[in-house]
Amino acid sequence: MIRLIERLTAAGFGIIVALYIIWLAVVDIASGSSNAGGAMAGGAMALALLCFCLYKAAIYVIALHRGPRTAHAMVWRYVQVHGTDSDGDPTTDTIHTLRLDDGEIIHVSDIRIESLRDGMTMRQFTTPGEHVIITWYEKPFICTSVILDPERPVRATPEERHRILNPNWTPGNTTTTASTASVVGNGTDSPDDGSWIDTDNLAPSDGPKPTIKDLAPTAFRTLNYVLTTITGVLIAAAAFTSSRLGQYGIQSVIKGLLIGLILAWFALWVFIHMVVKQVLMHRAVTDPNFRARDGHESMYLPQEQVDNEQRRSLIHHLLGVIALSLLPAFALSQSVGALIEGPQTVPVTYQGVERRVEEGDDSVNIYADFQFRTEDDKTITITTDWDKRATIERQVGEESGRHLLLTYWTDNGSVPTFDNAKPDPKYE
Repeated sequence: MIRLIERLTAAGFGIIVALYIIWLAVVDIASGSSNAGGAMAGGAMALALLCFCLYKAAIYVIALHRGPRTAHAMVWRYVQVHGTDSDGDPTTDTIHTLRLDDGEIIHVSDIRIESLRDGMTMRQFTTPGEHVIITWYEKPFICTSVILDPERPVRATPEERHRILNPNWTPGNTTTTASTASVVGNGTDSPDDGSWIDTDNLAPSDGPKPTIKDLAPTAFRTLNYVLTTITGVLIAAAAFTSSRLGQYGIQSVIKGLLIGLILAWFALWVFIHMVVKQVLMHRAVTDPNFRARDGHESMYLPQEQVDNEQRRSLIHHLLGVIALSLLPAFALSQSVGALIEGPQTVPVTYQGVERRVEEGDDSVNIYADFQFRTEDDKTITITTDWDKRATIERQVGEESGRHLLLTYWTDNGSVPTFDNAKPDPKYE
């Protein structure tokens, strides 16, 4: 329970941090801060973090509500499969399977040594045939206690384990360990401890239950590599383009459009990942030739597990698309609206500039608010950073009361962005 509470606490802390960042982003955007683009990007990442932490917190709360399970079990299989990844680096996958007394197969992972009780050793816990009593949370799998079963102190022989799954089994129809050339040991001294058993004569649930990704890991890794590379290129291109654009006029609007497009890409990234992953999952399950590229053409997955994985992947991706679409939709509506509306030119009277200071928790921002009065007695305020006001000052002059033609852009009715100002010919 302690580990589950630790994870729940971490998820709760993540929720608080994400909400705080989102609140700061909303404040920056609503106040017309010149850092609105950065606020949108930070808000998008915080929103993704919030969704992830809420999902994890819900899982942990449900697990705490259901409580742990306790069952009598037998250590059914423990092997280490050695191979290489796509880069040629060595990998080791551990298969640790327990069979409960009711026939259910569970696959053990992330076992801490402190979970072993009453003097039990990890060697005993990884010895096929040992009878144990295990207590664990199911989702996520967190083992809280394992002890040797005092009612069954003698471990089962390989023959007994065969007969549990197949009462008609006889020693003459098994292939033992001859078919496991890729396996290096099971942590015990005896080669005939039954860690690998006849897969032809056993129910499909006896073997390890990999995820669909494990059937063709290269294809799924390639998908992630390609999308990640595209993301890096797009961000670099957008950052370079943005650095070449000015802070006024249509260039400022294009800057905001680039930020909205990058934010929209993350939502599109999740959508593309969802579609392609569904296709890859379908091929991994149905096409032996596709699985054969990674040497897993004969792997078996129960249809219920396949359906659950595909449905869970689809739901998670759809939630991600929805969550990551909110900020880019807002950002793009502003910039696209400004482009559609175009620049506005109105006769105004310059009222002067005010220095405005905004103090945050750990920062101080200084802004210049240039104020103009229209002929219908409305005030237009154009805001820029105090140290970037020179361009506007050169065009509007130092004295108030000047009659000007002011051209500006509005992001769909929000804070106006300066384009240019020149003397009004009617008053010359």
